[in-house]
Amino acid sequence: MRSRVVTVVSHLLCGFGLMPVLVFVVGEAVVGPYQGTAGLASFMGSIYGELAKFQLGAWLLVTTPSIIVAVWYGTLKLQRHLLNADSVETP
Repeated sequence: MRSRVVTVVSHLLCGFGLMPVLVFVVGEAVVGPYQGTAGLASFMGSIYGELAKFQLGAWLLVTTPSIIVAVWYGTLKLQRHLLNADSVETP
């Protein structure tokens, strides 16, 4: 149980801290400089401001690592369940 809590917290920290930084860096490389007043700090401030307004895009950005892990874990669990069900049915 403790390891799952640590895993979830680490994914949330990654989403809230690392994802906005990665989006900023990639956006500057692909699109050009951010038009905010303070660069990365302004960008992260706008992301967190959008989170406070419950904007879907901002929430998807910061929860993406957790969503990916949850889908991966669910897929593996379903696969194990289906493989175990197949092995029980065959004599």
